[in-house]
Amino acid sequence: GINAEYMGDCGGKPRAHEGSIYCQAHYLELFVVLCPACNQQIEGECVESNEQRWHPECFERTNCPRCAGCGFPVTDYVVSGMGKDWHSACFVCAECRRPLSETGKYREHEGAPYCQEDYLQRFAHKCGVCGFPIRGSYYELEGQHWHNECLQCSHCGGRIINQLYRDSEGTQYCSEVCGRKGAEANEGQAEQQAAILSNISMLSISTATDKHPLGACLAQAIVQATQHTDDTYGPLADRASSPPLQQVAYEETVPHQPTHVARDGARMPFDVIDYSPRVFRELRSIFGWSSAAYSTSMGRAALVGGATGAGSSGMVFFFSHDRRLIVKSLVRPELIFLKRFLPLYHRHCLKHPDTLLTRFYGLHKIKFEGKESMRVVVMNNVFDTRLRIDLTYDLKGSTVDRTVTEQEIQQGAKVLKDLNLVDKVYLGENMRNRLLQQASADTSLLRDQNVMDYSLLLGVNQNGEESSKPSDGWPLLPAASQLSVFQAHRGGMPSTKRGTPLTTTYFLGVIDILQQWNNDKKAENFAKSTMQKLGKFTEKRPQRAISVIKRDFDPKAISAVGSAEYQSRFMKFLDGIVV
Repeated sequence: GINAEYMGDCGGKPRAHEGSIYCQAHYLELFVVLCPACNQQIEGECVESNEQRWHPECFERTNCPRCAGCGFPVTDYVVSGMGKDWHSACFVCAECRRPLSETGKYREHEGAPYCQEDYLQRFAHKCGVCGFPIRGSYYELEGQHWHNECLQCSHCGGRIINQLYRDSEGTQYCSEVCGRKGAEANEGQAEQQAAILSNISMLSISTATDKHPLGACLAQAIVQATQHTDDTYGPLADRASSPPLQQVAYEETVPHQPTHVARDGARMPFDVIDYSPRVFRELRSIFGWSSAAYSTSMGRAALVGGATGAGSSGMVFFFSHDRRLIVKSLVRPELIFLKRFLPLYHRHCLKHPDTLLTRFYGLHKIKFEGKESMRVVVMNNVFDTRLRIDLTYDLKGSTVDRTVTEQEIQQGAKVLKDLNLVDKVYLGENMRNRLLQQASADTSLLRDQNVMDYSLLLGVNQNGEESSKPSDGWPLLPAASQLSVFQAHRGGMPSTKRGTPLTTTYFLGVIDILQQWNNDKKAENFAKSTMQKLGKFTEKRPQRAISVIKRDFDPKAISAVGSAEYQSRFMKFLDGIVV
């Protein structure tokens, strides 16, 4: 019943298959699958890999890594961690036993893996005030640790920064003044109060960071975004010979996912979105920053800071290690407005490279697992200089609630306001005219976009002395960014009075330019107008002023006014203080 088919004189024992006769060699070639590991025929189940078939046990023995947990081959999903391979069910937190593949990150301690939550709970320092684990930067003193924001003065409630005062009872103060006031308020006899006063002492606080500092992740994300832009679009061409950017460049968003690797090998992936990367690269070029210089300043070390600013916005500020760049967090409305404002801002900077407006260098949104997205903008530091900043002013041209009191100054307030400014800014006629002309062009752009509540940030170096702590990050090399005419003298402008040079140097820029005249600001105007009518605001200048100013009710003197009124008042104020 076999249909014999002549297959040629191949030799060997004939074999039958489905009614046909084959020689041994062709039968094995056509119908028998041999396992490449044991060279035996495969019958039944097999594993296919790289166009080959294997016995399941042979494939596991020769191709599958051994799990570091159970010792059996890993035949499906391989999890790599601590330099070893694991089953996903075997690589678990040593505390809660939850598979670490679910979180995508882990922390190692003494050879055992932990999820982030259990690692912090078991091994991280606990804050001496709130009791919660500390991650990020913290204060440390005599074996005690605190979150930066938790260390507060027992008298005034303000944050304690860099220096701590304690009395004999262990109560903590931000300054010696608060310590003495706290002692005076303490009930008891005079002798006891005197004993407390005599034991107030100043203690230094050292700062440190954990192994996953946010500053390091931000720096890494921004540097990788810069490199990704150059890799994708090639080197930046000469602006004079390159065509203008098209609208698509302002609207593009580029996502990527870097991974921060800590010193202990723990990996922390996060998602990043870069907004309009080609536009910001050209803006950096306008102001003299090459990609290499920008990446070096941003990425040589982790960002420092992370504290909230001196204003009421609550935004978080970081500095690059050399203090030349600032990374500031944004709220969502600011992000939306900056994206819409960017084409006009870009063209303005091309036309006015000496602009006083904040120089924006990058815009990013960063998402860490288990946390809300963080929107950040990279910008210049107005005080990019080796000189020491002796006085700092935030000036709006407003006279309502624009005084920093002597008590606030004694308690550590560093940024003064409009009514604290009693001296003129002496620049000479030529520089004064250039400054007012540039400020008029800049604020006209802001007025047309309904922007208000911006400030003139003014820094004053009084006698030419340099910062006493250059090792803390102040730039020691010549500035790499393009210097405007308002930065030509050691990063600022020299003082000149009636043609005679003075020892004072001024540093200034227009900051906080993302706030529009909206319903919130209209409500603020109404509230402050009402308080002013009721006499809730006092408008006295410091005692060294020539006279005490007393005014009738003027709603236009309030900081929050419409963009046209704001610009007019701002320019009138600037015209009055610069001579």
